[in-house]
Amino acid sequence: MDKLTAYQSEGGKMESYQELSRLGYLMDLFHVKGMELADYLHVDTSLISKLKTGKRKINTNSEICDEIVDFFIMLDKRSNYASVKGLLMEAGQASKETEASALKVLLKRWLVEENDANSSFTDKTVYTTKVKIFQGKTGRRKAAQEFIQSVLLEKTAQDVYVLDWTEHYSWQSEDTEFFKEWKKQYLKIAEKGHRIVFLISLNHSIDYLINTLLYRLPMLLTGNVQYLYYPVYSPLLYKHNIVVLKNKMALVKIAADEITQKDITHMYTDYPTVRHYEELIKSAYTLCKKSHEVIHHQEIRELIKKLPYKLGNTYVKTKMPFSLVTTSQNFECILAKNDMEEEEQRALREIHKIHHKKFSEDVVNFKYCLLVNKEALIQGLHSEMIPFHELTLFTGREITVDKQDVYRQIEYLIWLLVTFPNFNVAFYRSGQENLLDGLNLWLNENGPVIINQEIDDDSSIIMDEPSICTAFYVYAEKYWYSIPSVEREKESVIRQLKNMLLS
Repeated sequence: MDKLTAYQSEGGKMESYQELSRLGYLMDLFHVKGMELADYLHVDTSLISKLKTGKRKINTNSEICDEIVDFFIMLDKRSNYASVKGLLMEAGQASKETEASALKVLLKRWLVEENDANSSFTDKTVYTTKVKIFQGKTGRRKAAQEFIQSVLLEKTAQDVYVLDWTEHYSWQSEDTEFFKEWKKQYLKIAEKGHRIVFLISLNHSIDYLINTLLYRLPMLLTGNVQYLYYPVYSPLLYKHNIVVLKNKMALVKIAADEITQKDITHMYTDYPTVRHYEELIKSAYTLCKKSHEVIHHQEIRELIKKLPYKLGNTYVKTKMPFSLVTTSQNFECILAKNDMEEEEQRALREIHKIHHKKFSEDVVNFKYCLLVNKEALIQGLHSEMIPFHELTLFTGREITVDKQDVYRQIEYLIWLLVTFPNFNVAFYRSGQENLLDGLNLWLNENGPVIINQEIDDDSSIIMDEPSICTAFYVYAEKYWYSIPSVEREKESVIRQLKNMLLS
């Protein structure tokens, strides 16, 4: 016979299951009297009596509900929560592996559940889950907001898993304003120290892949985000979108093209169901590969040396037009001006030699497109000192160039444009609502892709999965041709560069 069913009143009369409250069972389990609980809660004993007998229901959103849970968790702390965990295991809502941090949430949920005859507590092999259902795009946004707020309210670092097997679904295309807020909130989750794991399918379109990777790039640079991809194209009938806050909550949307009619998102908070979806994600995790590596400045030098340079067209986007594409004489002059140790200068000269050799070979045989910020270039010509971002990444300390360095570099760009038909320069503008805004980019048609932020940052991201690299290349090409022709046609660019030198 179940313990709660066998629970007896003080008078010895057997009470039916429906007549008992779970608080009454909990008080009996811990031998707590009504006066003791009332004193802790600073309430009248008559209220405790009503709650204990079930004449008054405990409101899950009330402060007293949280305080009751805190009280029993506190009582059980000395025994390492053995009684609470045992109660929840019997209810099918916990296991031996359940972490202590999850017990408060699970005990609260158990405490406020109605004593249904079909409840998990009367049968250890069956449990009844409670689910919130959100319908349509508006409902899905509401569910996402509720999930994000739940994570942000956590005081200790949590694990969040996002499995995205859908092909076309994107906040960005549905609701731009919500997408911006969603992006900020997820970045806040990562910055607070929560660990996020994204798993995606390559079945997505190229536009979707590039959008997804770029809008999550700031998250990747926090170091608390892992991005994985399923490396095989698969004609899945059912497309899953699952978001899990480990041990606590799962958002689930499962759809099949031309089969499922309604756009419905389910929110589960019972432990067994949440664990079920965790297991689904972990199964997918074992089959996925990492989409990127975060490279810190200490590792960038070795990375450049070891990069498997491949023949092919190249796109480079950089705020200032150096990007190691400068003459050896100019490069050495910059090193000397920044008071660098001779040993470090030799190491950087070697890197420049390797990079420039690759550039010289490519520019003869393949298209080399350099995107430059014209406003930054003009500013550099009229400033005593400006940051040299790429070299700063290599050294881990700020490296600067002066207006004479910028002047010589513009002369070099003009020479490259005149000498090599394959070399091209385009001027881009910041703040154009483009996914590459604020980013420096280096990519080869055949991979890999290297990205870092224009602002001071000591990290870069490298990606070498073929489909992802192709997505970036296609996007960079679209971006190039979206720039007005007057800002990218060779004769016009040469004329503008010459005018800069005369100004």
